[in-house]
Amino acid sequence: MDTYGQDLGFTLTQVSLRAGHDPAVAARHYVGRVNQTDIEIVDGLSQLLQTADFW
Repeated sequence: MDTYGQDLGFTLTQVSLRAGHDPAVAARHYVGRVNQTDIEIVDGLSQLLQTADFW
């Protein structure tokens, strides 16, 4: 529930308290999904590496 709640836009604190979990504990266990920002960063770095002259 915590991960899906975060995917829907709710904060870690909101979903973890609703589920009865401590937010600090929930952060270690329920934040397993990669968010869109992480994907965009990896895509950007990948594009830079593909065009780099050192390969």
